[in-house]
Amino acid sequence: MNSKRIIVGISLAVATVVATPAAGHAAPSEPEWATSQSVTHSSTAEKAGYKRCPKGYFCVFTGKDGTGAMASFKRGASNLKDFGMNNNVSSLANRTDKRFKAFNRRGCEKRMFVVGPKDLYPHIGGNLKRKYNNKMSSLHVKREC
Repeated sequence: MNSKRIIVGISLAVATVVATPAAGHAAPSEPEWATSQSVTHSSTAEKAGYKRCPKGYFCVFTGKDGTGAMASFKRGASNLKDFGMNNNVSSLANRTDKRFKAFNRRGCEKRMFVVGPKDLYPHIGGNLKRKYNNKMSSLHVKREC
């Protein structure tokens, strides 16, 4: 089975500083699953948005820009219903060194897209496009759930 590799195009503003790709890296193009966004973070010590996702985890959020309820995973879930997230994911963050596959059905059936750690460069999260928004039912780092 062929895997799709996805690159995300996201604009991230921190205070008045705009993040740009490092020298030698082209600006990423927008993948089919993500939407472009502009996010401004406050200078508070409390984590917000995608930064709520702990390092080493793949996180899904019910709201855009990493807002709303969050569920975090090391290896995935064969049924997001167990976490209150079935068909209720609008954004995601990958803070792992692994590629996660998202599926439209529980039990890791009907793959929608794959997102790896470098696919979100230079950021950690992104919003899902309308055709994938609130349609994820399972996810995993391997083909098997």
